[in-house]
Amino acid sequence: MTEEEWLTESDPKAMLDYLRGKVGERKLRLFMTACVRRLGHLLVVSIAREALETAELYADGHLQGTEQQLASDEPWLDNRLYALERGCTLAAKGLSNAEWPRDWRDSEMAAYYATVAAGDCNRTSLMPDQWTGQANWISEASSDAVNYASGNRNSDVAKVSERHAHAWLLFDIFGNPFRPIVADPAWLSPTVQSIASAIYQDRAFDRLPILADALEEAGCTNADVLLHCRQPGEHVRGCWVVDLVLGKT
Repeated sequence: MTEEEWLTESDPKAMLDYLRGKVGERKLRLFMTACVRRLGHLLVVSIAREALETAELYADGHLQGTEQQLASDEPWLDNRLYALERGCTLAAKGLSNAEWPRDWRDSEMAAYYATVAAGDCNRTSLMPDQWTGQANWISEASSDAVNYASGNRNSDVAKVSERHAHAWLLFDIFGNPFRPIVADPAWLSPTVQSIASAIYQDRAFDRLPILADALEEAGCTNADVLLHCRQPGEHVRGCWVVDLVLGKT
């Protein structure tokens, strides 16, 4: 893939194939959760919503066990994540009493794929080069959920549109990998870092233009950084500019 192809790509699989082995688990997991968060109205069982929240906490290293749990012989955290993954799979299968999949209604199929995708965001037992494949599977499942929710399972129009949205999410999270940007320490004023931290914690990505203004005041003249903050479109946790300011990888 060339730089021009990356900047104009609408297929997340092609972008993920390029990223294989080049990026870490955290950002890929946040991409996965961002895909599933777009399905909020389809996450009809509570365990799916719990799984999504847990996956994000895990991505940012915020899950910890008690001393007793951590001292036990069993890998407590892995067991918790597996339980959510497995629980979502079982919950998804119970969304309909009809024979699956032939007799399922579109709404049931949409909830099925959304629930399974939420659970699979908690996968841990993967080799480093397998994470991009997992991310593509989550994107596919989420897009299938949207397609069924559209009420026209025989058409891929809604699925293709959702996959295009996922390509934008990859750009929001990874930026332009052909031109990585290193933050100038002078940009990272207390004000800039405070704004970025609040944006991240509150999911207040509508404040990104405010971050751009603060960065400019701190001396940032990088057009890519400033443009991304002011660019319309969905921004999510893992946004490359916010991560750049906060020192997240």
